[in-house]
Amino acid sequence: MPVRVNFAISIPIAISLTAAHADQWPQFPGELSLPAGQVPSAVVIELPPELAGPLTMERHVPSQYESIQAAVDASFNGDHIIVAEGTYSECITIEDKAVSILGDGQVTIQTAAWSPVLEIVSTPDEQTVHISGVRFTTRYEVTWDDGSKHFVSKGRGVIVDKSRARFSNCVFLHCDGREHYGVSTSYGGAIASHWGWVTVEHCMFFGCTADNGAAISSGGYALDIIGSGFYGCVAAGDGGALRMSWGTLSIKQSRFIANEAKGRGGHLFLKEGKVNLWRSLFANGTAHDGGAVYSDNFDSWFDELIVDDCSFSDNTADAGQTDVWKHAAVGGPSLADARFCGTIGTSGCVVPAMELKYQASCEACEGDTNHDQSVDIHDLMDVLMHWASPDPFTDLDWDGVTDAGDLLQVLEGLGGCGSTMSRGGVR
Repeated sequence: MPVRVNFAISIPIAISLTAAHADQWPQFPGELSLPAGQVPSAVVIELPPELAGPLTMERHVPSQYESIQAAVDASFNGDHIIVAEGTYSECITIEDKAVSILGDGQVTIQTAAWSPVLEIVSTPDEQTVHISGVRFTTRYEVTWDDGSKHFVSKGRGVIVDKSRARFSNCVFLHCDGREHYGVSTSYGGAIASHWGWVTVEHCMFFGCTADNGAAISSGGYALDIIGSGFYGCVAAGDGGALRMSWGTLSIKQSRFIANEAKGRGGHLFLKEGKVNLWRSLFANGTAHDGGAVYSDNFDSWFDELIVDDCSFSDNTADAGQTDVWKHAAVGGPSLADARFCGTIGTSGCVVPAMELKYQASCEACEGDTNHDQSVDIHDLMDVLMHWASPDPFTDLDWDGVTDAGDLLQVLEGLGGCGSTMSRGGVR
């Protein structure tokens, strides 16, 4: 059966629906014309079923709109803003609507002032802003009067305020959330979420900085991180890569490498909430305390801290502090098949000995995906189980996906390395 759609018509001219409403409706077969001078109160249009449902417009930058903000302002819920390859200097606000910004080619958006590159505010109920294929940066190269070139930063990447947002296949490069001239403490160099629902999927964070949560700070509701990487981010306070305060946090198949906190939590600072870390790698983190992770205030009925199939290698803290995981609360994290290597300080770290795998050296065994220091059928099955995923353990060549190159590494290493992994408590 055809679908009936009512249109309010208020102009006494001949109307071709395909032209008069081209900014709001997609093209479809046929057209409706009204004689000039006739103004009906409503028009009933018969549409085939395949054209029923929410209608989405594509708005192109810069061919149709000079700026991304202009396209956002003209958009309706569900519209797609297609951004052509290039560099755009803007401070963009998406408020009270849910649209998608999709990069077509290498798209870089850098802040145009001492403000975030993007602010997402008050999305409609159950609707999500989607950002994909975009590189965010707040770092500029400037030339001084003497001809010398210098890099300066002008604010954080994204603020999500009481909204739903999804970021996929994005890069956050040298985003700086520090307060350069103010006195307040800043959070989240790349993404700062305040009572938001945020999903970060297949994104990379390089060299981000903030007072707390150098790459991401999340306060309230939910943060999901899937198949993403955090590299060389530095916090002046807590959370070298990420700071989470209350809400829920899920991290899956992600890498945290060489992040640093001058305070607590070289990679993660966790304070209250439900946290689930699954199949992720935490390596070479440094902090004053909690070289990899610092968790606090997990004391209520709501709080939960689960670590499943994760690896921690060569994380360090200042002398006398906890090198890997400092848990400053009652109980402790639930560690299921967690693996540790390198130095481990135990002060304040609650680790159930029976669930801990430890080795003194973090020396790699090429082709070993499950970190048992041998390459065998289990590693081969591991690669096949995570085929075409960004799994941090089976993506051996670090090209972002588990594929034939990783399978070849396992096949070449079969039967190699020696088993030096021991089970038991920290030694």
